[in-house]
Amino acid sequence: MKGDTMVRLVKKHPDNRFSFIIGGDMVKTLPTWYGYEELVGLTDFIGLARPGFDLDLSDAEHVKLVNMPVWDISSTLIRQKVAEGKSLRYLVPDAVERYIKENRLYE
Repeated sequence: MKGDTMVRLVKKHPDNRFSFIIGGDMVKTLPTWYGYEELVGLTDFIGLARPGFDLDLSDAEHVKLVNMPVWDISSTLIRQKVAEGKSLRYLVPDAVERYIKENRLYE
C-alpha cells in the first residue's frame, strides 16, 4: 500500500492531523512522489524555504508555505568546522556537538 507509514499513523491516532515538512527544493517534485495522491489525503504538506531555491507554490496546491529564517547549515559546513577546531554552537544541539567530539567524528 502506498504511504504505509502515514496510513499506520492515521489509523493509530485518528484524532490527530499530521504534517509532512519538506524543504523548498522538494516542493516542485512533490507531485511526482510515489503515492502522492494518497498522501495528500492523509497529511498536510508544509514547505520551508532553503537557501538557493525559489519556493514557487504555483505547481504545489497541497503545500502550505511557512516563512522562517533561512540558515545555510549543511553537513559539509559542520564537518568543515570540526576539522578546523571551531565551535558548533548554534549550529547543532549541545548533545550532538558533545557526541561528535567524544567520538572524534570528522577529524
